[in-house]
Amino acid sequence: MKLLNSVKFILYLSPILGTIWFVQQYGVDVPFFDQWNLPFLFEKAVHGRIRLNNLFALHNTHRIFFPRIIFLILAFISSWNIKLELYFSLAVAVLTFVRLHQLANLTLPYQQPRLWFHGTNIIMGCLFFSWVQWENWLWGFQIAIFLINFCLVSSCLALSSERLKPSIKIGVASVFCAVASFSSLQGLITWLALVPSILALKGRGKIKVIRLAFWLFLLVISGLIYSIDYQPEPEAMNLTDQNPTIFASIQFFLNMIAAPISGNITWSWMVGLVILVAFLTAVLLNLFKFHQINQQVSSFQSLAPWISLGLFSLLYCGLTTLGRFQLGAVYAIETSRYTTHSLFLIIATLQLFLVLIYAESWQQQLQKQQLQEQQHLPWLSTRFKFRIYGLVLGLLIGLILARSRDSLHYVNTFYNPIQTTGKTCVDLIHYLENSTFFAESENSCLFRIHPQPRWVRTGVFWLERIGLRQFPEEIPFMENPPLDYGYINLSQPSQSQTPLTPDQQIQINGWAILPNCQPQPKLVFLSRNHEKFFFANADIHLESADVAQVFQSECYGRSRWMLKLPAHYLPVGKTTIHGWVYAPADHQLVRLKGEVSVTVQGELPPELN
Repeated sequence: MKLLNSVKFILYLSPILGTIWFVQQYGVDVPFFDQWNLPFLFEKAVHGRIRLNNLFALHNTHRIFFPRIIFLILAFISSWNIKLELYFSLAVAVLTFVRLHQLANLTLPYQQPRLWFHGTNIIMGCLFFSWVQWENWLWGFQIAIFLINFCLVSSCLALSSERLKPSIKIGVASVFCAVASFSSLQGLITWLALVPSILALKGRGKIKVIRLAFWLFLLVISGLIYSIDYQPEPEAMNLTDQNPTIFASIQFFLNMIAAPISGNITWSWMVGLVILVAFLTAVLLNLFKFHQINQQVSSFQSLAPWISLGLFSLLYCGLTTLGRFQLGAVYAIETSRYTTHSLFLIIATLQLFLVLIYAESWQQQLQKQQLQEQQHLPWLSTRFKFRIYGLVLGLLIGLILARSRDSLHYVNTFYNPIQTTGKTCVDLIHYLENSTFFAESENSCLFRIHPQPRWVRTGVFWLERIGLRQFPEEIPFMENPPLDYGYINLSQPSQSQTPLTPDQQIQINGWAILPNCQPQPKLVFLSRNHEKFFFANADIHLESADVAQVFQSECYGRSRWMLKLPAHYLPVGKTTIHGWVYAPADHQLVRLKGEVSVTVQGELPPELN
């Protein structure tokens, strides 16, 4: 028995440990996109000028009142270490999963072998902590997503508790829904999602109507408060070649449902349809069973929390579809942040079918005999249904693992390099000129962390002013390193001898490494003449089998870089360009061998002025 319990504990813990590793491995301590709005809030807090309206203010279409409070607390106890936000989100997710498990125990009280119960909940854990949610796991700003999930599940648990009076249950649930409502826009729909759980509370018909009316009244009040000075978001850009149709909207909706377990562009909508039909079927079969058999076996109270969770997922997918379907059905699959809410529909469906099968099995035990028709129709037996259910669980775990594998590949090859280059860029912010390249070029490393680089510079200013974070200002420049760090040259050497007009461009390339197989640099920075500042950067990511062969190490298999630089990014006259890499372990900037000399003549054409 001890061995069995140990195995069970390990299986429950494995998804959590996997996600802890994922966050530790790929989490980057750099503010990202919307997080650059927060330094202004921090500055107000430091000087005691923060007001309720600063916390209540809209962020796009969202009231992130409670997340802002959390951001403030975490920032000031960690000098705004973004990784603490990631671990906070993970901790909230763990608490939510614990409550989901408690809810499953509460809604499945039958004295049956618990194999299928634990199997279902272990797979629920695999889905709940799956890496398909990589954007939410690795972006500290997504605390609101996990907070809403926690509030929703906690509300379901409170309303399902046998130890609390109905009035207390409603009071506790309303507090959680209020927190969810002012964490993000979708938090408002928790009120609607919990209607089945409100109706499931014990009481006569008139009492149920009064409770429901009061609950909807709280929803209206929350909505009215939410709408104060509300400004709707501008219409989403249509990225498709044709006007969206009702069919495109339906496909977007179904793709959102399927996204936690399917990333296939062709048939994800069919997977979503299967999940939707399965959920509705599970609800209807359970309701039929509720009316058919003894109340001891099945009751609406054991169904209501899962119906509420599934309903929340459907309402969220519907709300998102209304606002985003114009971006195309593929967007619903590729947008990782949607999956943390939409996965509740799959969880609810599994739990509802488990309740149904266990209820039938318990009914047969009460009757102490198999139903007569099952002697001739074995596919109606509980054992057969458990086998089918087991096959579904096996298929589901395969899909979860495949989706997580694909997500890991995407994070490793695309998302993490974006954040790590962004971090390097921010660490060297005092050495980056306010040049045209950094302000406008799509190759600018500042664009990796915010579409408007001036927000990054302003955020850095506020962070340093209040002493929350400091960025290096005295990094040594090593101009003659004893080892090879790389090389810079001009793709067309003739351009160094012929003056360029401002409307031309030059192509600079080379290779860059850090010796001794250290974690390799992702960026080369370019300086002009003898300046100790950089006016441009280039990505190091091109294949370099020759470099790897020379140094006899696969560490240098992608060490080449190339940058097409418009001549009008350079001053008129002769300019000598040098390349540099940052060695964080030695805390120094190291110059690459070689240099590029070009001459730009004349004035800028009118269209470039």
